[in-house]
Amino acid sequence: MLDPPHQAHDADLMVAVSLDAGPMGLRVRLAAALDPANLPQHRVQRLDWEADREAVVIRHQRIFGALVLEERVEAALPSDAASELLRQAALSQADRLLAGDEGVAQLRARVDFLRLHQPDLDLPALDPVALLPAL
Repeated sequence: MLDPPHQAHDADLMVAVSLDAGPMGLRVRLAAALDPANLPQHRVQRLDWEADREAVVIRHQRIFGALVLEERVEAALPSDAASELLRQAALSQADRLLAGDEGVAQLRARVDFLRLHQPDLDLPALDPVALLPAL
């Protein structure tokens, strides 16, 4: 909360020079508005795995130091780097991805039974750890 209200009130960015902590939260006593156009900025792009969307995304950011001034996120186009991020995400979630439903659990149990009683069949294990190299 700005106290008293002044020109920085409507600014997207401001520098707070004086703050007080109180029962109602922080109160800004003195602030100056910043115009992002006057800050030295860099534009960066990076690939990222976004767990909520379960997708590889590309983040387009306008930054000032560690401060992200603007960000746009969109689905990443197919590439070797995007494929590697997707592979890493799948590996980190192998247990969940391979748990499946009751039918998958029954199949895994049958294959485990056959592997135990007929090893000459040379069946692959269907547990997540054994399947990781195939991913």
